[in-house]
Amino acid sequence: MQGRVLNQFSMDEYNDYFRIATTTQVNGNTQNNLYILNMNLSIVGKLENITLAFNERIDSARFIGNRCYLATSVVLRDPFLVIDVENASDPKVLGYLKIPGFTRYLHPYDANHIIGIGRDENNNVKISLFNVNNVNAPIEIDKYAVNGTWSDTPVLTDHKAFLFDKFKDLLAFPVSIYDNYPMWQGVYVFNITSSMGIKLRGNVTHQGDSMYFSSYYWIERAFYIENVLYTVSDMKVKLNNLEDLMLIKEIDLS
Repeated sequence: MQGRVLNQFSMDEYNDYFRIATTTQVNGNTQNNLYILNMNLSIVGKLENITLAFNERIDSARFIGNRCYLATSVVLRDPFLVIDVENASDPKVLGYLKIPGFTRYLHPYDANHIIGIGRDENNNVKISLFNVNNVNAPIEIDKYAVNGTWSDTPVLTDHKAFLFDKFKDLLAFPVSIYDNYPMWQGVYVFNITSSMGIKLRGNVTHQGDSMYFSSYYWIERAFYIENVLYTVSDMKVKLNNLEDLMLIKEIDLS
């Protein structure tokens, strides 16, 4: 077994097997691999040099049951792959989809849908909703780009900034948007369903008129209790109604 692991989602244990996806350099070229090991950590199955284009690297990975989902990238173009790992001794690529941009975080929506957070071809934050019901031909059924001259989200490097609840049709995470002047930072709140796709519900920010460039007011986490959305920055906590995002209360932490 060779290569490095991107993060914790590049490996898992399932049905007495350990599955791991790696990226390595072979003769100066990037190569992606998937290995399946038994509980004695002996390799029982593998796919090496998983690639749809030259010098791709793994940008995100997720093992869910008998499937492995990989997103790799080269020059801001993202192959999204569905890999069958049900037969531990014979893993195989079932299907793939090529879309602009790349995906840095994959999260299960349900058995047939995957949420992806990454960047589009303009380098702005993008949410994708993939339908993987037909494993041989996955499709991107909806997408939403956080447009600006430039946008960013901590979810690209920290999955704990990602808030999702399927039963509430809720998706929320912090974003930063620079569009000439000024910079805006806060939480975008979405409705997300497999039938209606991704719809922006609204946003919450901790910034005031004079706080545009103060990172102390940048929201780092969002969570909910019952029907209240809580957003947290270094300087305050805001409580907003989860349905209409109307402000309920604000707690100053300074």
